[in-house]
Amino acid sequence: GAVISIGGGSGSGKSRFVRELKNLTASSGLPLYAGRAQPFGMERPLAALRDLVAQVLGLSALDLTGDVETRLERLNELGLTETDVAAMAILFDVRRVRGAGLSPMDLYSALLRFVHGLARERPVVLVLEDAHHLGRTQSELVGNLMRHSANDSVLWLLTHRGEWPSELPEPDGHIRLGAMDRLQQASMLCEVLGAESVGEKLQELVVQTADGNPLYLVEMVRTLRESGLLVEEGGHMELVDSDARVNLPPDLEGLITARVDAFAPALKQALQIAAAIGPKFPVAVLWETLGSMQRNQPTEELVEQGILAYAGPKEMGMMAFSSELFWEVVSRSTVGAQLRENHRRVAEGIERLYAGKLEGHFEALAQHCMHAGRFFDAARYSDKAGDVHREQSFLGQALNAYQFSIQALGQVQGDDEGLVSEGMAHLHAKSGLISEEQGLYREAERHLQLALDLAEEQGISEVEEQSMMGLGRVFLEQG
Repeated sequence: GAVISIGGGSGSGKSRFVRELKNLTASSGLPLYAGRAQPFGMERPLAALRDLVAQVLGLSALDLTGDVETRLERLNELGLTETDVAAMAILFDVRRVRGAGLSPMDLYSALLRFVHGLARERPVVLVLEDAHHLGRTQSELVGNLMRHSANDSVLWLLTHRGEWPSELPEPDGHIRLGAMDRLQQASMLCEVLGAESVGEKLQELVVQTADGNPLYLVEMVRTLRESGLLVEEGGHMELVDSDARVNLPPDLEGLITARVDAFAPALKQALQIAAAIGPKFPVAVLWETLGSMQRNQPTEELVEQGILAYAGPKEMGMMAFSSELFWEVVSRSTVGAQLRENHRRVAEGIERLYAGKLEGHFEALAQHCMHAGRFFDAARYSDKAGDVHREQSFLGQALNAYQFSIQALGQVQGDDEGLVSEGMAHLHAKSGLISEEQGLYREAERHLQLALDLAEEQGISEVEEQSMMGLGRVFLEQG
């Protein structure tokens, strides 16, 4: 029934902490299931919880639209009702109930019974990584799950940067991964080098430069080795010339950038495409995007390099950057035409891989199409994502999706003015009606007035009617 906060800055070891813990729990037979929150727009809402549930059900990344129906029967063993199972199925884009038969409260109740059921079987560890990306709505849901499972045999572990999300209950314990002291750095230096001792000049260089950051220390050692600046004699490691000036990039990001720049072109391209997909992704999407007979080779090489790691059992088919900082640095290092090309290839890879079953990928496709300059497609996919969220009563996410579509259509240039205006009319109407439902009356009035003006110009009577009725209700609510 405990909640533990694992906090720390970039490179402090949060992801490594979780990987080590997975190995420990696996060897002791204690179940551990993990999900990882992603930055807004990289994944659909509740994706972290969906991935956690998928691990319990044994669903691989490609099975998320295939063998789901059969695997969902496992939920009955955990004491979930048919309504619960139908609600959980929505996480995997399976509709057991048509229309507005289910609400967010149904999904929350199902998730709570799911946690209760796991804990009844045996004690369990549930991990949510990068909780700073959860956002307010998801944080509130996760926080309520934690509060209502406080009497169960569940250990919640959440890794995060910065402050603990205020929507979550106060943790029972804090693990703060801060800077290592001098003694810890010296010990880790010997461990990473595989040496019994290290020279004073080498130790001083690492301690002063790494500033106690473990990832920085590891990357420094790798750079020194690859530069031929280390020599070993009888288990003692020293700089080749203890009096020589060692020129290293001034910070951790510089070290990572220099390392990536030194990769062979094919490996660097695979890494940049992986970064375009997101900090966590199905490995099948990377393979489909690479489209090479040797597609598995760069993936495994990046795992050996310690940049990518499998998120969960290898057969589950999910990969992640071993550190969020790696993903951020690689993402920032890809710009201009190359960035557009990478996102274009990823979008096309997702469209091929999940052809005919794209519902769970609308948000990701919208982002990739936007970066690739496919603005109409970005608007279309985000509009569809908004419709899905609206059907499931996730109104905040729906409004975000519609507004993203408006932004995408605003980028369209050329001779499609009539088509853009028609799309804008529909999107502003949807945004206005949802804003009205949420009590955001000034926002609703703005969207509905724009929708009405555009619909009148284009002669779209259905949108005119919706906008008029919506404006009437908004004015009535405001007296």
